Amino acid sequence: MHPRVQATVKLLRGHEDGIRRVIDLGVGDGSILSEVINALNINAEACGVDINEGLLEAARSRGIRVAKCDLNNCILPHSDGYFDLVLMEEVIEHLVNPDNALREAHRVLRHGGLFVVTTPNLAWWVNRIVLMLGYQPCWTEVSTMFNFGKFNRRINEPLSGHLRLYTLEVSGICLSYMDSW
Repeated sequence: MHPRVQATVKLLRGHEDGIRRVIDLGVGDGSILSEVINALNINAEACGVDINEGLLEAARSRGIRVAKCDLNNCILPHSDGYFDLVLMEEVIEHLVNPDNALREAHRVLRHGGLFVVTTPNLAWWVNRIVLMLGYQPCWTEVSTMFNFGKFNRRINEPLSGHLRLYTLEVSGICLSYMDSW
């Protein structure tokens, strides 16, 4: 099982009875959502949105109800308070407009529902060390074409596409503001 799935399942363990409808924002090929549902052993309606049509087709083949959506600006095609669980794993850091995605997640989540967001931690101890040594932290980029300035990385390695980076403190503050929306 993917380590991210293990962490999500551990977090959700004990809440299975209240999860009947799940949406994964940035569902990709649906593998993470499928693993979470299977590991929790729940019979939930599984939905997902993504911007990549090819990945949506793969998610659809897993039995996930999908919709194409750019989380930067779309209105999710679901009614207010429809979902018991909203997943947004390793997506928020790729968004130009994370506020729209968070507002929409809040809108479609039922009162008392669960919202799981994961993202790399900019304040990770490894990043602190590489910064002290003068290198770019992991998951950051100064170029849209090349991996410049990273410790032990080649310039032509694939880019992460991360646009925004968060720390634990900032993440908690962002999510607490959702209550005021």
